[in-house]
Amino acid sequence: MKKNSMKILFITSSYTPKGNSAVIRHNALVKGLIQNGCDVDVYTVKWPDENCSNFFLKENNGNIHYSELSSLSNNVNLKKQIGQSNNKFFNIIKDFIKSIVFYPDSCYQWKSVINIENPSQYDFVISSSFTNSSHFVANEIIKMNPSLFWIQVWGDPWFYDDLITPWYLKPFVFFDENKLLKSANKIVYVSKVTAELMKDKRKFIANKIRYIPRSYYSSVEKKLQPIVRNYSITYAGNITSSTGRNVLNFINAISFYNETNEPVISVNIYSPVIDGVMKDQLLSKAFVNINSGVDFDKIPDIYANSDALLFISNKGGTSMIPGKFYDYLGTNLPIICLMADINDNVSTFVKSFGDKCIVLENDFEKIIDKLPNIKLALSKTYPIVKDYSPKVIAKRYIDLFNENSLTRH
Repeated sequence: MKKNSMKILFITSSYTPKGNSAVIRHNALVKGLIQNGCDVDVYTVKWPDENCSNFFLKENNGNIHYSELSSLSNNVNLKKQIGQSNNKFFNIIKDFIKSIVFYPDSCYQWKSVINIENPSQYDFVISSSFTNSSHFVANEIIKMNPSLFWIQVWGDPWFYDDLITPWYLKPFVFFDENKLLKSANKIVYVSKVTAELMKDKRKFIANKIRYIPRSYYSSVEKKLQPIVRNYSITYAGNITSSTGRNVLNFINAISFYNETNEPVISVNIYSPVIDGVMKDQLLSKAFVNINSGVDFDKIPDIYANSDALLFISNKGGTSMIPGKFYDYLGTNLPIICLMADINDNVSTFVKSFGDKCIVLENDFEKIIDKLPNIKLALSKTYPIVKDYSPKVIAKRYIDLFNENSLTRH
């Protein structure tokens, strides 16, 4: 008798918000699981309508079940009522109280209200951050159903590389992360660098840790232009000094290039968050076009009308790889990579994609030296990296479960 399709429980709080890289990762994984013949039930939270992506709501990947949390609506109302005061002391106290009340994050209530009928019907469970409440919810399910196979997926390590958690919560994070990691059957990190870091830092669960990258959501090919035009480089993502994503060295180098060369290079930035000082300097450049963040349905056309895509690494010493890099792998465009440290593990990973990635140290003089390489790449296309398609990446999760099943039998 032919076995029924595999049934998977997928738990994440980030499935519909717009402008969220984790949302793309989660939808791509569920899309890939479905392409592999799986039946996927997605349990997530209902975010305020103004925060949701119309694109992913319409995509409707999987059988989606929503939990309504008063903490989310209260948080939105609190922001509207209080806003950001000019009183620095008040803001510090407000943020302190909020971080404690909303620990581990704004979805902290979820584990108390979620209701999953008959968890034993599932072959295995996947919980995926961001937010980390997703893992707390899954942990409650596993407590009641200890025979369920549980795969935890982490975009970033919580204790070692979290740029958001305040210092006074770090002891709680250390304890809770350890407890969650111990409870999982397998632990997946979407960055190879992070997976190696966690194997070293958490030796007691090193045998559980696997590296499975995120996939792109859909492939995009460059539209051929019938006439000669200016070159166009696109960056989609936040530009903040706190993460080390500084684009000014690159912009100043392009400005230098445009003074004596044609066709000129324009830089199109799609970003919901740009630090004030950097934004002022970017607005002073005629070849820079700044746009607010756009919903994901606009992204394929934006990429298709570009000649290259810009990737900016986080600051040196971090193991995190911004999700945009994986989205870029789904295009046939060159990727210009601005790296904080040209010799770190993240740079080594980026360099592994060969000529598709032009890897530059984020330094004005170093970028100037590489301008001929950039210009040459702008007129070329490079193969889409199909090993990072949703179906291929999702198959690795299925293999992870099957590998365990074979071991047990």
